[in-house]
Amino acid sequence: MTLNIRPATPDDLAAALDIYNAVYPEHAETLEETEHFLAQLRDSPLHQHLQDWMAEVGGKPVGTARLWQA
Repeated sequence: MTLNIRPATPDDLAAALDIYNAVYPEHAETLEETEHFLAQLRDSPLHQHLQDWMAEVGGKPVGTARLWQA
């Protein structure tokens, strides 16, 4: 199996959130909470430094990463 890392798209948000919630169940977020957070980032100067990636194996999401300059 090959690991593929690619820029994430808005369509990846639900899968990324599933991964986050599995890793951090004590800090689980809803899709609505995450969308609100991202909307706030988009409205801030930090947005220009926001990047998301999705890692896949066999086309299945297995990891995600987000980077932004605070």
